[in-house]
Amino acid sequence: MSGFYIILYSLFVCDSVELYGFTPYRDQDKNAALHTQYHYFDSAIPRAGSHSFALTLYIYKALSRKYNLTVYG
Repeated sequence: MSGFYIILYSLFVCDSVELYGFTPYRDQDKNAALHTQYHYFDSAIPRAGSHSFALTLYIYKALSRKYNLTVYG
């Protein structure tokens, strides 16, 4: 995920980093009325096992304990 690398880079060049609206996509929620889209800009469908959004969120939260990173859900 390219965004992951941008956030890592930002932690080293910025005084602080804030992530807004980071809600991991979950395949089981795709039929819910208010679900998180895989892409906000189109109707793409993810390949099975292509990304672990739960792991990515966990890593962001772990990084927030060491760096000036704030994650808003």
